[in-house]
Amino acid sequence: MPHILILMSDTGGGHRAAAEAIQHAIGRLDDKNEFTVELLDFIKETAIPPWDRLGRIYKPAVDHASWLWGAGFKATSPWPIRKSLTALNATVAGPKMMRLLRKHPADLVVSVHPLSTSVPGRILRRIRPEVPFVIVVTDLVTTHPFWYWKGADATYVASEEARDRALRLGVPASKIEITGLPIDVRFQELPDRKEEMKREYGMPTDRAMLLLIGGGEGMGNLEGFARAIASSGLPLSLMVVAGRNEKLRRRLSTTAWEIPVQVTGFVRDMPRRMAAADVLITKAGPGTLCEGLAARLPIFITGFIPGQEEGNVRWITENNAGRLTLTPDDVTIALHGLFDKKGPTPLYDDAQEAAARLARPEAAITVAERLMALASGALTRKQDNGKHEK
Repeated sequence: MPHILILMSDTGGGHRAAAEAIQHAIGRLDDKNEFTVELLDFIKETAIPPWDRLGRIYKPAVDHASWLWGAGFKATSPWPIRKSLTALNATVAGPKMMRLLRKHPADLVVSVHPLSTSVPGRILRRIRPEVPFVIVVTDLVTTHPFWYWKGADATYVASEEARDRALRLGVPASKIEITGLPIDVRFQELPDRKEEMKREYGMPTDRAMLLLIGGGEGMGNLEGFARAIASSGLPLSLMVVAGRNEKLRRRLSTTAWEIPVQVTGFVRDMPRRMAAADVLITKAGPGTLCEGLAARLPIFITGFIPGQEEGNVRWITENNAGRLTLTPDDVTIALHGLFDKKGPTPLYDDAQEAAARLARPEAAITVAERLMALASGALTRKQDNGKHEK
């Protein structure tokens, strides 16, 4: 039975979400239940204090000091700095990583985090050279060099820009594949009946519905954006996902709005909500952007993390799939480009078509197929070698 180990960390929701999307895709393809998949937070297992708490530090850092995070992204990109940091990481965390890889034997090891690439890859080559090591890059465009290790057996990326970065950093072209970013497999089978989906959520069917998302923690100026949408004078409805921010959810739920507004907390049915929506308003997180594209939604981007998400903004806007709308006034202006009193304008149709061109809803399935083939091949070779040794 092939076993796949995925190294991830809860530094932001994107790494775990991609890992779970791959896990679910393997489950979808594995109709004979022949594969097992293990997700492991390597930072909790191998980092020393205070870095073992990076998962708790990351979210406040990017929400309240994103400029500092962006500065760190750029400062750690040059080769001399990367070389020193990688050597330090290997010295400090290497012994724990070796114990982790021995404790969790697998037929394939997969990294979905930039801090678990070259160090575990080299250790694996030493202790179990027959086991393939694969990197699935879960950033879209502006990918940090830490993502890439030329010794990996395969590197799966989401965009041409990410592929070009990998090539410049010495990864062989034969080992790079553009697969798209793995997202929930449910985005492959979205209902295409928007009126029916709107009714399912109690939203009017004669108005365009905007989906405003603040992430799992409900961060950002959601209230300001919601008020701008409600006062735009356009025939719209609005669904606000406030995440775990219960105080915000209660406040918005008791507000008197000029248009139909529904406010909810953390949800697990985002694919169906996006299927009901006509526009997505969100930050520039790669997973959410790719989900919106899979739902063929024009996207308004209300914020981004300097460094790692700057390219995401450029990718969406230069391909005409959305707009950068950092303020409530920006959202109002952008809305009047996509809609008038009668409904969607030709610009809306253009943005929707652009979103469909960029979308890769099958990415998780594609990656899962590649990983299953690699794991099966590795297990078969191990079994054959065992027979020869006898």
